[in-house]
Amino acid sequence: MDLLKEKNVKTTFFITGDNVVKRADLWQRAIAEGHQICNHTMDHHASTSPLARDPKDLERQILEREKICETTFGKAYLLRMKRDFPFFRFPGG
Repeated sequence: MDLLKEKNVKTTFFITGDNVVKRADLWQRAIAEGHQICNHTMDHHASTSPLARDPKDLERQILEREKICETTFGKAYLLRMKRDFPFFRFPGG
């Protein structure tokens, strides 16, 4: 983060919900410095589980992660994320 700030580079991070919880301070800093935090499911479960083929499981992973972001960053940030950069990266590629 320090190097990005030093070089005045903005980036998009695809972060799992469990990582948002573990490093809320880091991701709050990233947002404050103008970076985007996008959805990468709740816990990467969807990349290795047979449930990955279940659309309901993937939906749950996405929505659970959104709820964590709302709790951590606030409803205004979640709405801005969904409106301005509604990107999603599926775990595993």
